Amino acid sequence: MMPLRWTWWLPALPFCASILIFDEVRKKLLRTLPPGNWVERETYY
Repeated sequence: MMPLRWTWWLPALPFCASILIFDEVRKKLLRTLPPGNWVERETYY
């Protein structure tokens, strides 16, 4: 089996960063907005 080259991971890095940023912003909004808001209804499971 051939090992993965590090350059093959480069296209995935922007997607990884966007997922992490989205999740952190979502958690911040859940903590700061009042209960029952749109963010909580749509993203909290």
